[in-house]
Amino acid sequence: MELESAVDLRDELLSELNYAAYSTGEDPATPVPSLGVYCAADAPWGGGYGLSILLPEDASSDLYDWSKETVDRAKGEADVAIVGPLQAYSCPSPAHLAPGCSISDESNSAGTLGGFVEVDGTSAILSCAHVLAAHVNPQRGDPVYHPGLLDEQGAPSIGQLLKFSELKSGRQHLIDAAVATYDPADVDVTWPQAGQPGYIGGVLPPEAAQEEPSHEKVGRSTRVTTGKLTRFRHVARINYGAPGRLLFGNVMVFESDPDESFSERGDSGSLIYGKRTHMASGLLFGGSPGGGNRRATTLANPLVDVLTTLDLELVYGGGAR
Repeated sequence: MELESAVDLRDELLSELNYAAYSTGEDPATPVPSLGVYCAADAPWGGGYGLSILLPEDASSDLYDWSKETVDRAKGEADVAIVGPLQAYSCPSPAHLAPGCSISDESNSAGTLGGFVEVDGTSAILSCAHVLAAHVNPQRGDPVYHPGLLDEQGAPSIGQLLKFSELKSGRQHLIDAAVATYDPADVDVTWPQAGQPGYIGGVLPPEAAQEEPSHEKVGRSTRVTTGKLTRFRHVARINYGAPGRLLFGNVMVFESDPDESFSERGDSGSLIYGKRTHMASGLLFGGSPGGGNRRATTLANPLVDVLTTLDLELVYGGGAR
């Protein structure tokens, strides 16, 4: 089916499921699927887009009839996957200041430095809000640490929180992102060179990123891993612990081989880029573990949404723009 048809069907189903009511952060009495657009080139219906359905493992049997009827409604152009709980990938090794290294706020946690940006001429690092602004009542100017305090108690502060997306119930979220300042005169930055893991050559929207045969990321926990973009424009509820399950729109979904893990806890904040072109498309913020009949997933916000929402300019390569 055409992209517009897949999005229209997704929106019809979201309306029928009254998905907007699930923005409170509380668990619904009836489990709901995550819906989006299937975009992998190996679609069994012979190519083109389709409806993407992610069924929560603990409710897959309850939703079986609904999913079967929905696939028929999509005239067979739909992919159904059973997944574990979708959750923000906050953590449980120190590294130099470079893409993939360990960072955190003042909470006892650790996430990933994804890349470098400029904000009105100020040098800054990019990661997730639940990595750099997870503590109680986060404010601009709060300290940011490298390595993350989970990795090294007493680690030095290398900068200050500058901008972040607020994560709270009662609304649909577009991004989970934050930036923090650092002083280039005081911090030694190691820039990946062309062709090396972590090197970024530019930015692609999800619709263009689907043309990439495989994607790569460098994360604090799993380091360099490879996967592929299979779904985008997903609307999903993500478990954030204390804030509850938060509603997100326009989520990208990446998958890897069944015996491999594209991401784990602590990889949030990683930039996901095409392995061939090194063009970045997503900011990793969560996922669900695989195992049994569950499909492992990695969730990302479109990088174009992150840069636009927070008004950032990506710095890449050897410090070029």
